[in-house]
Amino acid sequence: MSRLGFLLRRSVFAVVAAVGVLTVVFLLVTVPENPNVAKVEFAAAMAGNDPQAAAEAYRATHNLDRSLWWRWTHWMGNVLRFRWGVSQSMGAPVVAVLARATPYTLGYLVPGVLVSVVVGVTAGVATALRRRSPADRLGAAVAYLGYGVPNFYLATFLLILVGTQFGWDATGFRNELLTPKNAKRYVLPTVVLATTLTASQLRYTRSLSTDLLGRDFVRLARAKGAPVSRVARHVVRNAAVPLLTLTFADLLGVLMLNVFVLEFVFGIPGIGTVSLAAIRDRDVPLVLGATALFVLVGVVGNFLQDLAYAALDPRVEE
Repeated sequence: MSRLGFLLRRSVFAVVAAVGVLTVVFLLVTVPENPNVAKVEFAAAMAGNDPQAAAEAYRATHNLDRSLWWRWTHWMGNVLRFRWGVSQSMGAPVVAVLARATPYTLGYLVPGVLVSVVVGVTAGVATALRRRSPADRLGAAVAYLGYGVPNFYLATFLLILVGTQFGWDATGFRNELLTPKNAKRYVLPTVVLATTLTASQLRYTRSLSTDLLGRDFVRLARAKGAPVSRVARHVVRNAAVPLLTLTFADLLGVLMLNVFVLEFVFGIPGIGTVSLAAIRDRDVPLVLGATALFVLVGVVGNFLQDLAYAALDPRVEE
C-alpha cells in the first residue's frame, strides 16, 4: 500500500471513530430527560405558575422538542464549526470556557510527559544494559513503587509535606496563567504526573530493551566492539514505535483520569476541574463540549501516532 493510501485509510478511520464516539456520548446525554427541566418545573411551581407550561417553553427554547435526528445533525454540525453552545452555569460560550481552562492543564501535562519520556527511556535502556546489577535492582524497585502509589495519595502527601515543612502554598492558582506564583505551583503536579509516567516508561523500556539486546543486530554490534552508547542508540531506534504507543496510551490515561485527580487536589482551574463542575451543575452544553474535546484529542492524537509510525517504520504502511 502506498503512503497516500495509508494516510487516506487512517484519515477515514479517524473520522468514523470520532463520529461514532461523539454519537454515543450524545445519546447518553440527550436521550434521558434534561435534568434542568425538573428544575424549571420546580421553580415555576414555587412561583405559582404552571409547571408544565414552563417545561414546554424551556424545551422549545433549547430545541428539546425537536426530533432526536434533528438534534444530532444540528449538534454534529455545530461540533465541526466549534459552535458548542453557551455554558448554563458560567454564562459564557463553551469554547471560550474550555480555551481558558486548557492552558492550565497543559502547564503541568506537557512538562510531566516530557520528563517522563526522557527519564523513563534513558533509565530503562541503562538498566537493561546492566542487568542484575545494583542499578538494575534499584531502578526496578523505584519503578514498581512509583507505579503502585496512587496519584491521589502521592499528591496529598506532597501537598502536606511542602505545606508543613516548608510553608509552601502549592494550591490556589491565580487568574493570570504565567505569574511566578503560578509557575511555582505547577512543580508538584508535574512531579506527581512525571512519577507515575516515568515508572511506566521505565518498566516497559527495560523489558523491551532486554528483548532487543538478545537480537542478532545487537550481538553483531557488540561483536564488532561497538561502545555502549552506540548499542543504546540501536536499541532506542528499534524500540521507537512500541515506545510511541506506550507514550500515547499513557497520555490518554492522563486525560481520562489523572487530570481530574491532580486538578482536584491542587486546585488547578483546568479541563478536569471544569468538567467536574459541569457534571455537578448539570451543565449539559459544557459536559458535551468537554467530552467532545477529549474525543477530538484522542482521535487527532491517534492519527498523529499513525503518521509517526509511518515515518519511523515504513513497514506499518503494508
